[in-house]
Amino acid sequence: MFIKKYYKDMKDFFTKTKQYLSSHKKLSKALLIFAGLLIVFIIIISVLLSAKSNNDKDVELYIYPNTTYEQLCDTLQAHNIVKVNRFAFRAYSKALNLKKNVRPGYYIIDSEMPVFNLVRHLRNGEQEPIEITILYARNIEEFAQKVTKNLMMTEEDLLKQIDSLNYDYPTMVYNDILPDTYEFFWTVSPKDFLAKLKKNADKWWNKRKSDVEESGFSKEELVVLASIVNEETNYDKEKKRIAGVYVNRIKIGQALQADPTVKFAMGDFSIKRISGDMLKINSPFNTYTHTGLPPAPICIPNMASLKAAIDYEEHNYYYFCAKEDFSGSHNFAKTFEQHQRNAKKYHKALNERNIK
Repeated sequence: MFIKKYYKDMKDFFTKTKQYLSSHKKLSKALLIFAGLLIVFIIIISVLLSAKSNNDKDVELYIYPNTTYEQLCDTLQAHNIVKVNRFAFRAYSKALNLKKNVRPGYYIIDSEMPVFNLVRHLRNGEQEPIEITILYARNIEEFAQKVTKNLMMTEEDLLKQIDSLNYDYPTMVYNDILPDTYEFFWTVSPKDFLAKLKKNADKWWNKRKSDVEESGFSKEELVVLASIVNEETNYDKEKKRIAGVYVNRIKIGQALQADPTVKFAMGDFSIKRISGDMLKINSPFNTYTHTGLPPAPICIPNMASLKAAIDYEEHNYYYFCAKEDFSGSHNFAKTFEQHQRNAKKYHKALNERNIK
């Protein structure tokens, strides 16, 4: 009984609706048009909301300065990022005004990244940071070559910035650089790059102000000392002792006679044995002809060398020489006579190995 009544009521509703629409043809047509537009709108919204990048794996994207919107589109196409969803990309680009806001940078486009997120990343310049590890460098050209390898700036850009700082010697910039791993954006400027390194170094040195004062040397002098120690040995256990040897010599005005400073002065780091006319090279970095520390670091010293310079060992050694077993450790001597005996054994071992 209930079903029959329900069926009758529904039949009456549709009959009356049909009669109403028949008597209001204009309204009927308008409703149909509206319904059609609504369906199209819903389809478009669904396409836009579901649109994702087409790359099946993460893509590294480098956008250079002055890249146009059309060039950007070509690049995205070449990487299959918007191969299918070009409509969605262009729609979002127009809505977010990407055409006038193409920002250079290094971006990682995740596989199946929503197209809206892709456009927003590019429009806002939301770059992926790049890790730059600074461990070691001798001359300033080597430093520039290493650190700019994965950045937009060139070696020449960085060298020009260092030159603009008007150091007496380019490697004085090492006074404000610590070996460490840093994060930079690919587009970082040479000025901001060096500023970040300096900020990090200042923070480290400020924590050690009292230790620096107690050492009797300035921060800059300690960096120079550390750079020599760093070049003398890779054997961390002996670094404080070697630093102490040089401090003892400085205190009595005796020349440091550090072979690495001669190599630096000559600009030839392949030399195995320092001797003869090499010791006479005319350079403020030659510690055979000049007493005291060189005017600037001869490398970027590692942390062990920096700490050894700050907290050098106090002892009565004035000489040291590499051991004849080539173990990397050294024989230390308090007198020149004892040092000569040690040096004789080492040079004999060099000759036996035909190392010149």
